[in-house]
Amino acid sequence: MRIKGRRYFLSSFYCLILKLLIINFIIFLNCRDWRNPNDPESWKPPEIPQIVAGISEGKIYFQYPFYALTTDPNGDSVSYQFDWGDGTLSSWSEFVPSGDTGSLWKRWLTAGTFLVRVRAKDIKGKISEWSYSYLVTITAPDSFFFDDFNDGNADGWIEDDVARYRVENGEYSIESVDDGYQHRALREFCPQPLNNFLFNAKVKYVAGTGYVFGIGVLDTAYNLTCLFINKYGWFRLDYYKSQTDSWYTIKNWTFTNAIDTTIGRWNKLEMEKTGDFLKIAINDSFLGSFSANSIRQVLYAVLYVQNNFHIHFDDVRAKSKR
Repeated sequence: MRIKGRRYFLSSFYCLILKLLIINFIIFLNCRDWRNPNDPESWKPPEIPQIVAGISEGKIYFQYPFYALTTDPNGDSVSYQFDWGDGTLSSWSEFVPSGDTGSLWKRWLTAGTFLVRVRAKDIKGKISEWSYSYLVTITAPDSFFFDDFNDGNADGWIEDDVARYRVENGEYSIESVDDGYQHRALREFCPQPLNNFLFNAKVKYVAGTGYVFGIGVLDTAYNLTCLFINKYGWFRLDYYKSQTDSWYTIKNWTFTNAIDTTIGRWNKLEMEKTGDFLKIAINDSFLGSFSANSIRQVLYAVLYVQNNFHIHFDDVRAKSKR
């Protein structure tokens, strides 16, 4: 009886072991993908990507990079596409290895709050689901630049190699030579050309026998609109068309008591364009509103000095007008 019981126990034990092996083998077969890796049915889309870097706050017209990351189950290279939350989609990025970041740039043209998403695509065309939203707030800046030159330099200004440009005691000095030409310093308003803008600066006559100096704006076609004054109290508004290399008068020389003609005294010049009209003011005195149909897509602010003049500029501001 004891021998028979022992045999029965061993037989039951071996049966149990065999059953466990069979169950594990069945699980193994069900879990393993036996399909051909070249079979389209075995291709899987990339995992849902994440936005791993990007701004949360920014300004209109400026470009910002966004970075995304994911992996592909098949180890395929991946490309990324962003939904910018303003009704537009980016193009697909270049393909990068699975597990590497991809990036694209975005410039918003309107202020607001935007929910940015990203998805991924592998080289076989399989596309992931969209990611969770990434909140971005875009605002319109008060100024695209304001330069008081107190840091001792004139960074951002484009200067010619004839006149003498320097910063003196927190003021931007332009000292032109008597060569029969005008001299200008240019600075980009913002990365996006503007139709409506406000531009002002303080100017001060220091020395020289030249006749005019002032401020202006340059558009993408290199047409120049300038508000000129002279040291005798007169102002003028002119338009230069680069295609014909010709100057046109918008407002002829006019005397105004608004100009301080004292040597070394500041005069604030201002140009403001809204719609089809350009308003000009000197020392906060409104001097007129003029048709400005020819002024489109302004890109640069201009500080203008005629030959043989020494002029200082300060508190130069450029901003967008909505």
